[in-house]
Amino acid sequence: MKKYLGLFLLLSSTHASAQTMYCVQTSRDLISELYRDYPVQSTKDLAGASRQVLRQYFDSHLVQLLLREQKCAAKVHGQCNLDFNILSNSQDVADDVAIRVLAANEHQAKLKVGEQILNFKMRMENNCMRIQDIEYQEIGRLKQILSRK
Repeated sequence: MKKYLGLFLLLSSTHASAQTMYCVQTSRDLISELYRDYPVQSTKDLAGASRQVLRQYFDSHLVQLLLREQKCAAKVHGQCNLDFNILSNSQDVADDVAIRVLAANEHQAKLKVGEQILNFKMRMENNCMRIQDIEYQEIGRLKQILSRK
């Protein structure tokens, strides 16, 4: 019995720490973790990530829109509304692209990624900072793009 209780406690603590690992309180910390985990030069596609991964960075509404986009892309065997990397606003990113935080406050972070300006709107959800929307310089907001029929 002690053996099973110990295993349960070990798994529970591992699960709890995995959930809280991405619970940050500031917009700057969330952006830092996001770009560390999904560098724009890599082939890792954040928009195509699992629900569990998306929930680490985005609020529940944006997670639903991204999952709907994934289903649509799978159905048509291609692209639906997203034809760019949501973290760079481009299809191809140079290996030496510079990422600079231009401004960060309680519910917003403005970045320059290469030549693109991205404005992350954020909010607290379940006591963790989450991305609510991303405004792109020339093409509008991510929520608008994902909401197209």
